Amino acid sequence: MKSIKSVKVEVVNNFTPERIFLLFVFAVISIILVGMIGTTSGTKQLTGIGLLIGIWSLYIKYLRDDRIVNKTRITLKYYKRSLRGETIIAKYKIDTQHLKKVIPIRQVHGGGLIEFNGKQYGVLLITTPSRKDSGELIAHQKKVEALLNTLHGTLTLKSITGSRIDPVRPLDNELLKAANQKGVTLPQRNHLHELYTENTEKAQEIDWTYHTYIGFGQHDNVDRARITMNANLPGIIALLKNTGISHRIIEVEDEVLLTYRELLLRKRLK
Repeated sequence: MKSIKSVKVEVVNNFTPERIFLLFVFAVISIILVGMIGTTSGTKQLTGIGLLIGIWSLYIKYLRDDRIVNKTRITLKYYKRSLRGETIIAKYKIDTQHLKKVIPIRQVHGGGLIEFNGKQYGVLLITTPSRKDSGELIAHQKKVEALLNTLHGTLTLKSITGSRIDPVRPLDNELLKAANQKGVTLPQRNHLHELYTENTEKAQEIDWTYHTYIGFGQHDNVDRARITMNANLPGIIALLKNTGISHRIIEVEDEVLLTYRELLLRKRLK
């Protein structure tokens, strides 16, 4: 297996060259301040004492070990970039009222009860199905059958499965970044390119989502719909759990709208 030669940093008694340099600078400044304190009096002497205490307090707080030195360096670099305006993150806010023009939802009431146009009501669940072995399929099918047999009248249950190719491939980005860094030798660059090519040739990952919609039919008002919901939802949820499906009812209106938007953007599998 090919490997990239690592660059070793020489460490002397747990002190890196960078820390030795910083310690030397602080020592020189301290000697100058001590000399000033010894040869002056009054306000100048007090100023020298204050500066001496200040610089060593600064050293202890920000530079006392390599971990803190690295953290301080990152903070200073970030501050420098922020002054240049390079750390601004664009935030895009989706107007959920605009989504209502596309998704036929009038309002989401307490407990996640969704009121659709046409006075249709229901709830949307995020579900996570469990894997079943071949020996468990018959028993699982009977549990699903028991769940479906509880549906009566206007009650409906829909399983929505969506998928999309996950566009985020962090390893690809890291390999390209490492290959394009300054100081990378040609053998190292070729090795990184081989790893990048090998990784990109792998099958793309698929991101799956599972949702279940439980419909309570058409009702004249939300109170009647809630009566139907309270009478039937607990039993349906219990049977869902019995089939090995964990769930969470989406109760916040914005999340409901954004979930439907996400489902519209995904490839729906029938």
